[in-house]
Amino acid sequence: MALFLLFFSGFYGILLSAEPFPEIYNSEPDLAARPPSAAKALEMLELPEEFEATLFASEPEVQNPIAMAWDKRGRMWVAENYTYAERSMRFDLSLNDRLVILEDTDWDGEADRRIVFCDQLKMLTSVEPGVDGVWVMCPPQLLFIPDADGDDVPDGDPEVILDGFTVAQSNYHNFANGLRWGPDGWLYGRTGHSCPGRVGTPGMPDGERIPIKGGIWRFHPETKVFEGITHGTTNPWGHDWDRHGELFYINTVNGHLWHGIAGAHFTESFGVDPNPFVYERIDTHADHYHYDRTGKWSDSRDGAANEFGGGHAHIGMMIYQGKDWPERFHDHLFTFNMHGRRTNVERLDREGSGFVGRHEPDIF
Repeated sequence: MALFLLFFSGFYGILLSAEPFPEIYNSEPDLAARPPSAAKALEMLELPEEFEATLFASEPEVQNPIAMAWDKRGRMWVAENYTYAERSMRFDLSLNDRLVILEDTDWDGEADRRIVFCDQLKMLTSVEPGVDGVWVMCPPQLLFIPDADGDDVPDGDPEVILDGFTVAQSNYHNFANGLRWGPDGWLYGRTGHSCPGRVGTPGMPDGERIPIKGGIWRFHPETKVFEGITHGTTNPWGHDWDRHGELFYINTVNGHLWHGIAGAHFTESFGVDPNPFVYERIDTHADHYHYDRTGKWSDSRDGAANEFGGGHAHIGMMIYQGKDWPERFHDHLFTFNMHGRRTNVERLDREGSGFVGRHEPDIF
């Protein structure tokens, strides 16, 4: 199975294309279940009139991408994960994960240069280039790979900056992810509520560690301070800031849109809040759901929630602040709806002391 990265006017997504499957995956007799080729998938996309889609990279140049980030030179860093495995194994630690750099040197819209920066990582979920090196999330650890001279060759082994990001035995897909620099200079990340952690520097006593239970956290690379920003939600898989520095993030199962209010305790799909003195937890900041709430959230798959927006699962998030797209998209929130195979669009309106997200037409 091949994967390719897709660009349309600056917004990228991931689609599958068909290459020969290993025999273990060929037991499905329905050929329609197999994804199309990369070129065919481009033709199948339904885009607004003002947009076009082009192919940036495909296998074998990029495989198993779990996260992407851009550096100051306009290059794409891709975290490729091979160790995540089926539930009986959880992680296949006989394999390695890796970081790949893709670059478009002639700016024709296609990656023409590829560098493997590191191929000795385990349980890799995220990458974010920084000053004098690269930050990676490999739960239960936050790592920093030094590269002070910027030659795309690590200056040494990864340094363990933080640990304590728990990886649950059952819902291990909730583990820490999503490294992104905030406008305040802090490194932000996410974690699901089924992987509550106690985070600190290596060797720090348990009583001095910071508890997290889902939501958003941040770390300052110079002061070495770690903070839990919000607690709750279920699977936060994307976040971004608006032009005023307000943080928003996307979620799966119990509502999709949340305003990242510092210190907030949000609802989650099950369980109790870690703070017994919280009177009432805050619910989703959207005025709608992308599935029918009269049934189970898991019933929204396989097209059942198309009229609502595609389903409960959302991956990645962007608040568009550029000027190249039509004005109707400016300052809107975009998130990929996995089961709906589309990008949902949200309008962020001020309401009272906060915001409310309102459903706009899907973009593709």
